[in-house]
Amino acid sequence: MLPETANADLKAERIQLMARVISDVRATAIDSHAPEEGDTNLSLGVTAYERTRSIIISKAGTPGFEWLSVLTPDGRFTFKIGNTPVRFWKGIAEKLPGSKLIRSEEALRQIDLDFHDEPINSLIWYIIIETGPDKYVDRAYLIGFT
Repeated sequence: MLPETANADLKAERIQLMARVISDVRATAIDSHAPEEGDTNLSLGVTAYERTRSIIISKAGTPGFEWLSVLTPDGRFTFKIGNTPVRFWKGIAEKLPGSKLIRSEEALRQIDLDFHDEPINSLIWYIIIETGPDKYVDRAYLIGFT
C-alpha cells in the first residue's frame, strides 16, 4: 500500500524530498568525517543525526516546505509532514529496536487530535535510510509501523 493511500499527508513528492534532504545531509557528514583526526563511526552517526535534525528544523515552514513542521525538537525528535508525525532512522527496517516505537507525548496528542477513531492512529511513520559499506545512503523509504 502506498503511504498516501493510508494518509493523505504522506504524498510521494514530500517523502522523496525528505529522503533527499536526509541523504544529502548524511553525504556531507561523511565527506567531512576525518578518521585520521580521531573521528569514529559513533561520531559520524551523531554528526549525521544532529545535522539532519538541524536542517529539518531550519527548513520547516519555509518555501517549498510549507507542509513540514517540527513537533518534538529534542528527545525523540519528531517532525510532521502535514499533520502526521514522522521520525527518521538509519538501519534495516526489520531491526528497528522496539524502543524506537515509543511516541513522544507531543506525537500522541497530535495523533489523538487528528485521527481520534481511525485505524491510522496505530501507525508510527519512519523514514528509514539504509547505507552501504561506504556509509552513504543506498536506499530510503517510508514505513508505517504498528
